[in-house]
Amino acid sequence: QKAELPVKLGGNEDGRGTGERLAVDPNDGNILFLGSSNDGLLKSADGAKTWAPVGAFPEKHVNFVLFDPRSGSQGAASKTLYVGTNSKAHSLFVSRDGGANWQEVTGTPQGMVAHHADFDASGASLYVTFADHPGPNGCQDGAVAKYDIAAGQWRDITPRRGDIRDAWEM
Repeated sequence: QKAELPVKLGGNEDGRGTGERLAVDPNDGNILFLGSSNDGLLKSADGAKTWAPVGAFPEKHVNFVLFDPRSGSQGAASKTLYVGTNSKAHSLFVSRDGGANWQEVTGTPQGMVAHHADFDASGASLYVTFADHPGPNGCQDGAVAKYDIAAGQWRDITPRRGDIRDAWEM
C-alpha cells in the first residue's frame, strides 16, 4: 500500500549515504520513525499509514534512526532510540521514552557529523562512525567511536590514519 509522506526526503542531497533513516520498531511493527533531510523526525504509530512530526526532536536533518530492541519486548514498543543528525555540535540524541523526549548523548565527539551506528552483539555498546561533513562530497576527516551505554563513556577506536596504500599491504 502506498502512503504519502508530508516531507521531502532529498534522495540526491548531501548526506544521502548516511545511516538508515527509516526504522521499524523490532518489538512493535506498527511504530516507525523516519528521519528527513530537512524537516526533522517523523513518527507513525499505525504501520506507516499516517505520519506526524516529532515536535520534541531538536534537529532538522536526520542521518539515522536506531531502536534499542532490548528496551521493549515483543508486542510492547521499544522505549530507547538513538538518532544521528547533521549537526557538528549536536550529532547524537537518545530518547528513553519512545520518542517523546530527547537528550543529546553526553560526550559525543564534537566537530563531526554522526553517519552510522549499530549495537555490539550484547547491546551494551554503541558503535558510531563520524565524518566532518555529511558527504559524499567534501569529507576530509572521520572517526569511529565506541560508546559504553551503561557507563556513559566514549572511546575513540578510529583505525590508524595513513596513506590508502597502507590498507592494501599485508
